[in-house]
Amino acid sequence: MRKNRKNPIIILVSRRVGKINTMISYSPLWDTMREKNITTYALIHKFGFDAHTLNDLKHNKSVTVNTLETLCKILDCNVQDVVEITKDCEFGFEISSR
Repeated sequence: MRKNRKNPIIILVSRRVGKINTMISYSPLWDTMREKNITTYALIHKFGFDAHTLNDLKHNKSVTVNTLETLCKILDCNVQDVVEITKDCEFGFEISSR
């Protein structure tokens, strides 16, 4: 007869510890727009730019590469005149068992 052995079950739970700072900034865009005298109003009404996309840019949310290309064409500039990428990132994982 086989003995019924109880094997311990280990559950690993992971969660993020720390924070990830914004790595993408569109602050160069606003400077470039000022230099070129192009307003957000002009982007929307003259060039047909989506207002929701502009809102995403204002809040440093992700946008498509196509959007960046369109902005560069409108503003006659390079991508670094529109977006800045930083490496300010700190996070880790905490692993615990229950």
